[in-house]
Amino acid sequence: MGRNVKITLINNTDYNWELSSKDVKHGKFQKNKEPLKTIPGGSQMTFEVSNKVGAKIGPKGSVTYIMQDSNEAKIVTTWNHPFSSATSKYACYSVTEGLISSSMSPHNPTGHDQSITFNVKQNVLADS
Repeated sequence: MGRNVKITLINNTDYNWELSSKDVKHGKFQKNKEPLKTIPGGSQMTFEVSNKVGAKIGPKGSVTYIMQDSNEAKIVTTWNHPFSSATSKYACYSVTEGLISSSMSPHNPTGHDQSITFNVKQNVLADS
């Protein structure tokens, strides 16, 4: 029984995102469904991960993008979809605190196969 995760990132910022790094532990990206090198502002992309065949542990990992022309701010997406009955965990955040906000849907994913969407918006930061 697989542990599959489909993650969609919606880039509702004014910046193009360039792939900086990707890492999967206890799993793999699905062929032809890896993170795109670029996510233009106002667009979205989806990638998929699963556990390795025969592995009794679910996929865990992260994908990091750099927001071009925004002082190189980083957007990080993480997932941990354990094989046991433990709750899966997902997050999407900026390394620069408060730069973005993201909403996740569904809020409480369940099941062996999960589909997660992060709608990422740029926050308006006040000048110091």
